[in-house]
Amino acid sequence: LIAQENTASSQTKKCLDLLASSLAKERDVVENLLLFSRISAKDMHLDKSETDLRGILDQLIENYKFRWEERKLEVAVSFDDALRPLWADAQLVKTALKHLLLNAIQFNKKGGRIHIEGKDTQDCVRISFSDTGIGIPQDKLSLVSDSFYQVAEHLTREVGGLGLGLAIVRRIVEAHGGSVCVTSRAGAGSAFAITFPKLAAKELSPGIAEENI
Repeated sequence: LIAQENTASSQTKKCLDLLASSLAKERDVVENLLLFSRISAKDMHLDKSETDLRGILDQLIENYKFRWEERKLEVAVSFDDALRPLWADAQLVKTALKHLLLNAIQFNKKGGRIHIEGKDTQDCVRISFSDTGIGIPQDKLSLVSDSFYQVAEHLTREVGGLGLGLAIVRRIVEAHGGSVCVTSRAGAGSAFAITFPKLAAKELSPGIAEENI
């Protein structure tokens, strides 16, 4: 009798876990649709402030640790020491970085690696996410940031979603005057890079502006 009760309890827990997972995915779909609708508006407002990219990334990596650990992934981060804060909408930039991180997790191979790199050049700030995942066929590269597109149908069924993630990333980055590029080879992983133009001195706080006069 006790064994039967334990079995029933285990089955109930599994059902509840599946239900919770399904509800979470549905919630993500709705939130992504609402966000995509908002950021697609021509009069989208950007609430800009000094944005610490490394701080945001560290928080996201910790928040989604359970996901990349579950897939036995290694996550490495290397940032230029002199990387300046970005004058941007911090919440939207966080959303873009979140989607790039989740993309690198979801489409990676189990036991693979993610390398996140931050570069500060004379003209721009560049953040790249490299993974060791399935890669993207050359004839599909131009489609990866289109709305409602995901790279592999079988993985789309596995991870769920509508394929809006990269389209959201592109819209957010372009709204900040930046660009998105991807390099990939089928079976050999992908690298997604977002580039933001350097800030005008007048848009920075006085302390930071003075350092660059």
